[in-house]
Amino acid sequence: MAATVSVPAAVGQVYNVAVGEQTTLTELHQLLSARLVARRTKLVVSPPTHRAFRGGDVRHSLADIGKSRGLLGYAPTHRLRDGLDVTADWYARSA
Repeated sequence: MAATVSVPAAVGQVYNVAVGEQTTLTELHQLLSARLVARRTKLVVSPPTHRAFRGGDVRHSLADIGKSRGLLGYAPTHRLRDGLDVTADWYARSA
């Protein structure tokens, strides 16, 4: 969308492209382990290792997709879990 937009205010901008939902790294690890690895390979995934926070670590992050939505008309078509399933299926077919 950003590459083909013709609205002058939207050209040359930087956009967040995301789902607009917050996900922790632990949840992402679980989703990737369950949906991408466990279902499609025989690999065993180790549990995540948690360490103390360091200066500069981001504790909470949520991409603001308002600019993408407003200038490009972007709207997510999949939730994270569903998108990972679609992506994993595509990679499996393409391998």
